[in-house]
Amino acid sequence: MAGTEAATVVAEKVAENLVDRIFNLIWNRIARVFKWKTNLKNLENDVKRLVARRESLLKFKEAADRKGEELPEVNKWLKKADEYFREMQELKDVEENAKKKCLAGMCCNPWARYRISKKVEEYVKVVAQLLDEAGSSNFLVAIHPPPQKISAARVKDFEDFGSRMSILDRIMGALKSSTVDKIGVHGMPGVGKTMLTKEVARQAEEAQLFDAVVMASVTKEPNVRRIQAEIADNLVLQLHRESDDGRADQIKAYLMGKKRILVILDDIWTGIDLDQLGIPHEVKKNEASSIGEVHVQCKILLTSRSRTVLSHLMDTHQNFEVGGLQDEEAWELLKKIVGEEVENSDLRLTARGIVEECAGLPLAVRTLGNALKCKELYEWTDALLRLRNPSPENFRGIPATVYSAIELSFKHLESDERKQTFLLCSLLGQNGSTDDLLEYGLGLGLFHNVSTIADARARVLTLVSDLKSCSLLLDDCSNTHIKMHDIVFDVATSIVSRDYHVLSLIDGNEPENWSDGEAMGDIKWISLQHANVGELPDELDCPQCNLFSLRSKDPSVRIPENFFRGMPNLRVLNFTKMHFSSMPSSICLLKHLHTLRMSESIIENIAFIGELMSLEVLSLSGCDLEELPLQIGRLTQLKLLNLSDCTKLKLIPPLILASLSKLEALHLGNSFNQWDTANQRNASLVELKNLHNLAALDLHACDVQLVPEDLFSERLKRYKIFIGEVWNCRDTSFRSSKILKLELNTSISYEHFICMLMRRTEELHLENLKGVENIVSELDAEGFQELKYLYVQNAHEIQHIIKSVGQIHSHAFSSLEVLFLRNLKNMVKICHGRLGETSFRRLRTITVECCKQLKSLFPFSIARRFLQLEEIRVTDCSNMLELVKEERQGPTNDIDIAEEDQNFTLAQLRSLKLQYLPKFIRLCHGNEETNDSSSRAAPLFNEKILFPKLEELNLSLLNIESIWSSQLSKKSCCIHTLTKLIVEACDHLEYLFSSSMAKCLEQLTCLEIKKCKRMREIIAPENAEEMEDLISFPKLNILCINDLHRLSRFCSGNYSIGFTTLKELYIQYCPELMGFVVNTGTDVTDGLQPLFNEKVAFPSLEQLEIFALKKLRIIWHHQLPADSFCKLKILSIGCCDKLLNIFPSYMRARLLTSVEELWVGRCGSLKEIFELGELNVEESSAVVNTKLREFLFAHLPRLKHLWSKNPCGILTFRNLQAVVAIGCQNLQSMFPASVAMGLQQLEVLKITGCLMMKEVVALEEGDETVPRFVLSRLSTLKLRTLPGLKYFYPQKHVIESPMLKDFYLDLRNSFKETEGERLGKFPVQLPLFSIKKV
Repeated sequence: MAGTEAATVVAEKVAENLVDRIFNLIWNRIARVFKWKTNLKNLENDVKRLVARRESLLKFKEAADRKGEELPEVNKWLKKADEYFREMQELKDVEENAKKKCLAGMCCNPWARYRISKKVEEYVKVVAQLLDEAGSSNFLVAIHPPPQKISAARVKDFEDFGSRMSILDRIMGALKSSTVDKIGVHGMPGVGKTMLTKEVARQAEEAQLFDAVVMASVTKEPNVRRIQAEIADNLVLQLHRESDDGRADQIKAYLMGKKRILVILDDIWTGIDLDQLGIPHEVKKNEASSIGEVHVQCKILLTSRSRTVLSHLMDTHQNFEVGGLQDEEAWELLKKIVGEEVENSDLRLTARGIVEECAGLPLAVRTLGNALKCKELYEWTDALLRLRNPSPENFRGIPATVYSAIELSFKHLESDERKQTFLLCSLLGQNGSTDDLLEYGLGLGLFHNVSTIADARARVLTLVSDLKSCSLLLDDCSNTHIKMHDIVFDVATSIVSRDYHVLSLIDGNEPENWSDGEAMGDIKWISLQHANVGELPDELDCPQCNLFSLRSKDPSVRIPENFFRGMPNLRVLNFTKMHFSSMPSSICLLKHLHTLRMSESIIENIAFIGELMSLEVLSLSGCDLEELPLQIGRLTQLKLLNLSDCTKLKLIPPLILASLSKLEALHLGNSFNQWDTANQRNASLVELKNLHNLAALDLHACDVQLVPEDLFSERLKRYKIFIGEVWNCRDTSFRSSKILKLELNTSISYEHFICMLMRRTEELHLENLKGVENIVSELDAEGFQELKYLYVQNAHEIQHIIKSVGQIHSHAFSSLEVLFLRNLKNMVKICHGRLGETSFRRLRTITVECCKQLKSLFPFSIARRFLQLEEIRVTDCSNMLELVKEERQGPTNDIDIAEEDQNFTLAQLRSLKLQYLPKFIRLCHGNEETNDSSSRAAPLFNEKILFPKLEELNLSLLNIESIWSSQLSKKSCCIHTLTKLIVEACDHLEYLFSSSMAKCLEQLTCLEIKKCKRMREIIAPENAEEMEDLISFPKLNILCINDLHRLSRFCSGNYSIGFTTLKELYIQYCPELMGFVVNTGTDVTDGLQPLFNEKVAFPSLEQLEIFALKKLRIIWHHQLPADSFCKLKILSIGCCDKLLNIFPSYMRARLLTSVEELWVGRCGSLKEIFELGELNVEESSAVVNTKLREFLFAHLPRLKHLWSKNPCGILTFRNLQAVVAIGCQNLQSMFPASVAMGLQQLEVLKITGCLMMKEVVALEEGDETVPRFVLSRLSTLKLRTLPGLKYFYPQKHVIESPMLKDFYLDLRNSFKETEGERLGKFPVQLPLFSIKKV
């Protein structure tokens, strides 16, 4: 009995638990049904964060791709995120279906709700996991941030004279043309082609015409690797492949990731293979297979002295000749150089004569002006006499005036040191470096009264600066490279060969007078660059020679044993990219050799170097070395040792470096890093402590424990020191001469020597710091007073960059120009406490990324000092509330309160980017407590901070309801200076501008509005009773409106909108948009509201894209402004299901005389493309010759005919080059016969998936002639999946197509032959004829 009772109790318990479980299960399911919208809302918020994180990581990945680095963890995460987004789209489709099944909108299918809610809960967990993974430091590897571009400055030597601006405008017009891909600029040497194209590049970047703009100099002797390197430098792309083809593939892959590219190749002398450089070209849109595919557009701009080279060898489509300056323009240029006083002095007549002799060549005017500035009248007179009586030399194509001007400028150099430096620059080529000049100059003893390498370097920089000021070197704003105009280079080469006993050979055959002892006896310098040297003489008798440089096209040329015996006074010996198994014994006779350079060479045995006891400079940069020989330790006079980029170097025997007691400069960048700690097998860093003269050092140590204390003395003036594993040692994008990159991924006490080095550093990178919460207090209590560039990332213990408690850091960061902070998860403030007045006064750029705890950038007291600040970029900081915070902590005096109550000006700020800051509410916020909704309602800009020069504003994912208050003054709101405005994912914005604000946008060139869910209009009226008025955007070039789901209009009210300069207009994914400008009280529900009416004008528009406007039925009003759309060249329309037509009859003459490219796809209601209608009296006698070149249409299910009636006598299509039709099931034919007979320019015809098509060319009523279809340029004809196709043309006909190469016919078609010629049987034999069986 007891057992039965026990069993009963157990059963009851089980039943009770089962009931509870069933009840909980049922309740949870019921709860899911009612919580589905809440769950969706929560998921939506998390997805926003995920999207922001994904975009941020994509930018990191792009930076890594440029450097050739792999990010496997990031790639894996991105793949998972993309897969998740695909699943989310499926869920969205399920949700839409659930809504459709509602009963009169009163209820929804509960089962569908339950399934959605359950799936949503699963996705919330997935999103949380993805966000957690994305926050790990594995994702934020050490990627050196590329230099930030502010607005590009005008090219220094470009003069905006009328003759130049007219050509520039025409070139810019060609760049914007869809029909021109290759553009040539030609003109005589010295006329200013390079400066002009540099200004073209600057303006193209400023107007954002291209996603990438690159420029490289080709020169007379093109070097593929150098050109590739220039292109890569422009792109901040690191080329890690060795072969030229591999590097070309890397460049091309990167450029193909861009949609619009401009490549400028300067100084072309002959044809050059663009594929060999990695430049994509001949990328055509007609290769597309569907609407919406992204296409690469590559424009190529070439400069040359010869129009023939451009037209015949490079196949340019349009060429522009650059002539000389007009007389008054040349005179103005001279006055700009020498001063206005020349206008009223005794010099005027002579100066006018010199300008006249310069024949309008800017190079001649500039070089002479700089040479004669501040000179006496007799020197001007002598210069004019020389110009009028030039030496009867062979100037090798150089105008005599230019030659004489450069020679005069050279002769007016005030010291022999400057002249020698200039001539030495000519031996280094047109693209040498200051390091080259230093090493050559030291060996030759060129620099007077210098005792150290540091002094010599300073002298080199001074001399180079002097030569730039004389226009003998190009000023490219770089202290590391030397660039010389090709004309100046030619003149310098002529002078050095003629007057200075120099044998200089570039890309020629070996000298014929090797064995002429008398001719070679006086030679002092020999330079053979890219020379065809087959064999060197057994002994070169040049007793006066003190410089020999060789770079042979055959790198394995043998050097005879006695070759150097006749050069006892040789001081500089240079081999570049040579391959030697051994060196001749006679090299050991060079007892006066001071500089030996063997850069990028392969030397199997370099032990001979130990015999060259006089060496002061040894450069083995880029050599294929694995071990440094012991004999180098004998070079006791050595001052500079360059082993940089010796990536295979793994062994430096112990004590070799310590024995080089006079060493002043040691370069080991991207080279040896296998430092030993006990000097057992390899060198240790302890050895460097014995180098008491060491002033310049580049090295990499993988662990800070390898670095001995007191290694870095005060004598160290130049250094690039990397400590840690994360650094990319190939990186060369440095901005200063004192660089320290420090990774400390274990907590250690920060040794005095490290802190001392940081204290003197100008560019500091900190990564993975452990045990540091306050950078200034713990690393440099004096506040990094010499630091100019600070980069801190992945340091999760840092809470403050600087925190002052009980003390004032008087001069902290007083020299800082760039501040970059990334992934500092626990940083709560950048600055805390009081700082001195000089702190941050020089700051130009602030970048903050992924700092989750940061709520503001700076307190008011610090921000008001930003007198030089040019750029602010804050992204992915999830708790950021404001830019500047008013803080009144603790006791404050009246002065402090008065300062914070005042406004302040960021006088130089030009770029402000605030991205993915979901809690951000305003720029400057006081201490008063406000709730979230009232804070959000306040405008982003107020009177507190003024931005008088702000040009670029980028706002993304902010928690704001308005950007500007209509009450703000024009001066306060910064809107009058804006040139670029991007607003994205600001979901609380209902409009962008008030009508009064919109009138202030005089400088705006680019406007993009995307993904703002509540935005209903772009410009909102300030009151309902405003009078009719005009709002103009006088400089706007690009307008993009994308993914605004509630947008119903661009502007409401009684306004007319003028886009006088707009070139590109993109309207995408705006399902509620029906009219661009909608009059007050207009009923838009009748479906007849045109997108563009008489209230809006686009007189300059060239490209229009309309995509996914679900309610759009009519595009054009029948009474548009007279000049609107008359320049439209590219028209793309897709996914407009209710659209009725593209070209109504009243728009025929306006559009078809300008449109060159037409793309139409997925418009379910479209029955015809061209509505011809009835002709009026004026039109009946005029045939419109259309400019249409490319025509692609796809997935138009109701389309039966392209034309509403036969266009014969109305339209011609003689310019058509490509026609592609895809998936138009009801299309019955492509062309009437009258149109097909006029397609002489047609190159590509593709028809796919048009199931009802019976014939390609339709028969016209009453036509009994045998038509001849002359398709003389047709190269591609593809007919696929056309089961109804019976004829090409249903009666007898002839097709002439001699250029056909690619012919594809789906043989499943029931294709019938017609009487006479059949398809594929052509009168002219085909170069290539192939039919692929399907």
